[in-house]
Amino acid sequence: MYNGFMPVQNIESILKKLSHRPGVYLYKNEAGEVIYVGKAKDLKKRVSSYFRKMKDRPMRTQKMLEKAVNLEWIEAASEFEALVLETNFIKNHRPRYNVLMKDDKYFIYIKITRNEDYPRVLLTRRIENDGARYFGPKSSAGAARRTLTLLQKLFMLRSCDLNIEWDDGEAVVTKKTMAYPCLDFHIKRCAGPCIGKVTPDEYYKQSIQNIEWFLEGKTAAIEGNLKDQMTEAVAKKAFEKAAQLRDKLQSIEDLKLSANTTFMELDSADAIGVFLDQGKAYFAIFMVRESRVVRSENFLMQIPEGDALDSDFMNEVLSSFLIQFYSESSEIPELILLPQLLDEHELLKQFLSERASHRVDLNFPQRGPRSELIQMAHKNAINFQKQSQIKFLKDPNGPEDRMEDLARVLELKKVPRRMEAYDISHFGGEGTVASMVVFLNGESAPKEYRHFHLRSLPESQIDDFASMKEVLSRRLAHLSRPSKIWKVKVKEGICELLKSKEIQAQFAWKLTSETPRLAEISDLEVKGDLPFSVAKWWISEFFKKEKLKRVYAQRVFTEHIALLDMGFTELKNKPDFLAFSGATIQSGAFNSSPDLILIDGGKGQLSMAQLAMTELGFEIPMIGLAKKREEIFMPGAKKPIILPKSSPGLKLCQSIRDEAHRFAITFQRKGRKLE
Repeated sequence: MYNGFMPVQNIESILKKLSHRPGVYLYKNEAGEVIYVGKAKDLKKRVSSYFRKMKDRPMRTQKMLEKAVNLEWIEAASEFEALVLETNFIKNHRPRYNVLMKDDKYFIYIKITRNEDYPRVLLTRRIENDGARYFGPKSSAGAARRTLTLLQKLFMLRSCDLNIEWDDGEAVVTKKTMAYPCLDFHIKRCAGPCIGKVTPDEYYKQSIQNIEWFLEGKTAAIEGNLKDQMTEAVAKKAFEKAAQLRDKLQSIEDLKLSANTTFMELDSADAIGVFLDQGKAYFAIFMVRESRVVRSENFLMQIPEGDALDSDFMNEVLSSFLIQFYSESSEIPELILLPQLLDEHELLKQFLSERASHRVDLNFPQRGPRSELIQMAHKNAINFQKQSQIKFLKDPNGPEDRMEDLARVLELKKVPRRMEAYDISHFGGEGTVASMVVFLNGESAPKEYRHFHLRSLPESQIDDFASMKEVLSRRLAHLSRPSKIWKVKVKEGICELLKSKEIQAQFAWKLTSETPRLAEISDLEVKGDLPFSVAKWWISEFFKKEKLKRVYAQRVFTEHIALLDMGFTELKNKPDFLAFSGATIQSGAFNSSPDLILIDGGKGQLSMAQLAMTELGFEIPMIGLAKKREEIFMPGAKKPIILPKSSPGLKLCQSIRDEAHRFAITFQRKGRKLE
């Protein structure tokens, strides 16, 4: 006898209306939420079975019926179409009583932006129809990042997010997010597309094509390509390049040796192992390409409470996994090895073949090498369960989880490895200071912290908006490439002029190797009556003692009165030996470009910080966090984002915001004690 909350008259009415056609049915609770989605070859027979007297009805089904108050259904042209509809509904509604991939929103893909002249390889959490190529999904963001690091070492892949276009035989940077060329170019980990050292065709041949083959597991193709390039380099007597290519070939050979498990009868296949434990299904997939196990991935499925873990239920779990995982996968092999036969074997083969655009076979091996591979995958699934339990007990929401959650919520292109937070502090308008706090990989990095004395505000004036603009301008100026170069001759009495104006300065300098009697200068901290701060210049009696002929200064801000007043003249053409590109001596904390900037405040503070960034020509993700309701404001967004208090991403934002507030107040109080 049916025991639920759906009125009997409603049930009778529904059953009369149902046809014997294939379709999808949706159970809803009192709030109108979809709590279960099912498919049926015969809708009338399948739905009727829920309301018959059953001794062995699964606990999950009984609990679902107790919550259900309404039923909707959609007829389909075929059972296959019903399966496609069911897959889409489960993905959209994530019903409580269906078997679901756990946290599939956190899946990560390797993306190659083939729609760009110089493609980038980056990590993303969603597949878009944007002309890019995707590899995944991958369950471990850490493993994906290690893969990118390896690819960069092997194939001189650019790691920046500059927009670089090839225009009339020249490389043009259309979106500047950092100074360039960066360190990767100088240590030969990047081919230097930002300065036109390589054409798009050359970059694709030596980097992108090899990376695609690597991610496909086609090491033989990579070896062939590298050997061709090495032969060409030897013919041109480019022996240094040939040696580098030889080292890359050796690295590929070493990788092949590390994947020493071979299955000669398999060319391209996935082997799936599964282990059920305490409401979860732990999956391990071994991926065989070119007869070698090239990688393995682990995934988790949530099992609704109360189900018996028997062979029938294993059939449902495996079927659900195949549909949900390969619906999100960028690559489906020709053969999938399973630990047991499935009831809907042919239907699933049809679904996967349609998804892959080629024939896909499902196989249940009972002996031989294929069976051994399934057993290996099963053992790996058991190990995954043990590791997951240890990880949960240690830290259910570690730094990695917080960063990944924040990247997903804010729809960032990459995980914010370097976060910077800014706060303003004053005492009744006096002694206004600001703090810059840095989090690296989700944890505080005190050595990177910096504080600022505000210079643009008259004493006793309170203007947090203007203060925030000044601080961001001064910080981002260290990333800016100079638009003007200024020079002054030491013999013109500049030191006396400085002394008469009572301007004091400390300095950092280095002699250029190309012209030993010249100095590049940076990181000034001036105290005196200048109307504003000019970034990156130093003048001192020290230079005169060193008998330097000239001192060069970089102007970052639009004003130049102070430089002219001190005897500088503007250079129309920058000297060749002054290759200013962000490589001058700077504070380490200011050298690195942040992945995300957090402003302590709401729309006002955020808009001024955004203005400072726009004026300097940068495009760095930026948010504001208002403390009263913990609202996250984003530039251009009409409404703030309000996350649940349990959100790992919100906890990360609160941690860095609170640390910036603490650091600013501490510094402000120290200043008052010294007065």
